[in-house]
Amino acid sequence: MLLAADYLELRGSQARMLENELEEPVFRSRARPELRGFDRVAWGSLGGTSRAGHLYHRYGITEADADWLLKRQVGLCGVCSDRPGDHIDHDHETGAVRGVACTGCNTGMGQFGDDPTCLRRAADYVMGELVRTMPLDDGITRLSFTLPDVDPATVGPNGWKRYFEADGERRRDNPSFGGRSDSALTPIEVLVREIVARSRAAGRTTAPGGVARP
Repeated sequence: MLLAADYLELRGSQARMLENELEEPVFRSRARPELRGFDRVAWGSLGGTSRAGHLYHRYGITEADADWLLKRQVGLCGVCSDRPGDHIDHDHETGAVRGVACTGCNTGMGQFGDDPTCLRRAADYVMGELVRTMPLDDGITRLSFTLPDVDPATVGPNGWKRYFEADGERRRDNPSFGGRSDSALTPIEVLVREIVARSRAAGRTTAPGGVARP
């Protein structure tokens, strides 16, 4: 989830790879022909298949573009780099293609509304670090749900937005994953250890390939 948050904010390895290749962290859609002239476009230049038409209409790219992206990702998901890339992922506001994601990452990011803050809060929730108990006077305690801490009793209806925005910035700059008191590992060390363990368990020696599908 932390990898997905960085991916959505164009802070991860996928964005850096595209920056090196294209001089920007996303793959921009190609110029679209005027609607009335679309029927005169040489269909052969798009590959001539239903997949080619879908890629062009939905993302503004060709089959060759999709295959180029997947090849640069070594056949793996641009988010987790752990499973084959299956789905073209794009920014729903700008239309720019961010990469080719596996089914799990593509679906998961969508379930969280492509919101990096939600993903980071969910990561801390899974690690048991999202909700904290704050001591008050006379041995009384209350729960805390954000960083920096804010007393929920002081937040009015529909008043959480600015606190969540501040919370997102705090968690982005200070990730707690892997930094618990019972662990001496850094976040990247935890990630690498998990990837190595999964690879050994699967007995995989070469990166799996795949064909990008919309």
